[in-house]
Amino acid sequence: MLKHFCTKILTSRPPYQHQSKKQILFFKSTIVKPTASSYLLCQQGTFKNPALFTNLHRIRNFSTVSNNNDLNPSLSFDDPSTSYGMQSTSDIARALFVFKLCSSKWLVQNCETILEQSVNIFGEAFVMSFVRPSFFAHFCAGEGEQSIQPRIDYLRSHGIGSILDYAAEADIEEGQEATVDTSVSSKKGNDVHSARQYTYSTERQCDENAKIFTDAIHAVHNVSPDGFAAIKITALCNPILLERWSSSLVEIRNLFSRMDKDSSGLLTYDEFAAGWSKYFSLDEDKIQEKFKQFDTSGSGKISSIEWTTVLNAKDTMDLASDCRETGPFVTAALNEEEIELMERMEARVENLVKIAEELDVRLMVDAEHSYFQPAIDNIVLNLQRKYNKNGKDRVYNTFQCYLKDSERRVRRHIQRASYENWEFASKIVRGAYMVLERERASQMGYDSPIHDTINDTHTNFDNVVKLIINREPVRNKKSKVNLVVASHNQNSIENTINEMAKCGITKNKDNVYFGQLLGMADHLTFTLGTNGYNAYKYLPYGPINEVMPYLIRRAQENSDIMSGVTKERKMLWKELMKRIGISKK
Repeated sequence: MLKHFCTKILTSRPPYQHQSKKQILFFKSTIVKPTASSYLLCQQGTFKNPALFTNLHRIRNFSTVSNNNDLNPSLSFDDPSTSYGMQSTSDIARALFVFKLCSSKWLVQNCETILEQSVNIFGEAFVMSFVRPSFFAHFCAGEGEQSIQPRIDYLRSHGIGSILDYAAEADIEEGQEATVDTSVSSKKGNDVHSARQYTYSTERQCDENAKIFTDAIHAVHNVSPDGFAAIKITALCNPILLERWSSSLVEIRNLFSRMDKDSSGLLTYDEFAAGWSKYFSLDEDKIQEKFKQFDTSGSGKISSIEWTTVLNAKDTMDLASDCRETGPFVTAALNEEEIELMERMEARVENLVKIAEELDVRLMVDAEHSYFQPAIDNIVLNLQRKYNKNGKDRVYNTFQCYLKDSERRVRRHIQRASYENWEFASKIVRGAYMVLERERASQMGYDSPIHDTINDTHTNFDNVVKLIINREPVRNKKSKVNLVVASHNQNSIENTINEMAKCGITKNKDNVYFGQLLGMADHLTFTLGTNGYNAYKYLPYGPINEVMPYLIRRAQENSDIMSGVTKERKMLWKELMKRIGISKK
């Protein structure tokens, strides 16, 4: 039966029907017990064919996984053949070289200066001739749609999907051109910065960035239909506007808390009337109208969800004019120009989601700096209300679990999704801006939003996974999990698999996805993909000059987590030694 299945797959459908008899005989003779060496042979010589890769993966899954939904909590991530046996020897050597350089803290800490001086001395073309085949090839998929296609095909052949990400992002830069009022947002030191930056210049540049994301969505549709497209809100508006917007949203929530005298999470009419008359100049009739406007459920009480749904950042300008005194709420209120820019940004994001909807592509909105996140969360919530309906998981929000408030925010979003009847969908990560966040908090005199210890972050990550998997709509089979576990931590992957098994969550039908960055944690991704889990690689791409800051940060991250990369290096060495005949194991 299996041989018949193999022959049918390899010969009955274009482009497979045009394969040579030699290729078909090779598969018929090796596929009954497919091994990593089969993949390696397929990659070399006359068998280097992405179509054969894809079919070999299909046959391998058929022959080795009797039930693709059977969870395997005791999954082993320690087999070099599973993780690296399909990679070429040159790719393994490159990975060892890159990881070795990344292990030098001195080199990583000074890599930006070294790169700049090298370009000044040797010229950009010469320097890029070294960077392109090494760091760029290891951590980035390519520069455009055509160049990333082979990498996507290769991953897909091993049961791994792709998340396409144009590798750039923004932070607030000293002296950057801005068309919004920066008087409240300018307390930023020169030494606080991040990698992968968009430098805001004009609204026209934001429109160009939107076109780039449009191309990414089309690329997913064209080359990786089962994948995701990642977008960054800082690319679509002035980062200063995002910070101002976020401050406005925080003050809206703070206003609710000040009115909620008993901290019940609900405002009675008496609490609302007393608070509103204290802070705003309105008569009794107007206050009654306002209360009815907020009390959308007609329960006679206003929940925090109703409050933040009805009152948005655009309303702060009008409300500020009625304030009895100048305080934090007035200071945070947006002005007309900011509201106009905000609406332009919302239109850009809305257009991207419309395109994704038309092409049936899922969008993943990246998390960014904590002082931008309230605005980003607000944007994503509005999109999820509209597009995550009728069982669709069109838009995914991202939560950074190194933030102390992340579990509370996830819980609040889950409650809102249930209350408003749309599909909760999220990606969870540990976080990428720890140094910046702590430096900024110290400079501006507020408590760091980052967990105090790495163990606190680990615990929080696992708790958030459990919270999402065990939420009521999933238990009642009314919703799928819709979770991307983006982690290089093996314990977190294993804990997630165990939780799936405990809750009866299937490998590939309940929308639990595992994601790792390209060039890192292959022992996790390839093992998961080979065993039928929804495994994905995060594929950054773009012109090499524009993604160099991204490559620098990848090197810095590798240096910081060498305890994890050490295992990868050992497995890579073991596979390389086997290739050259030094080790048989």
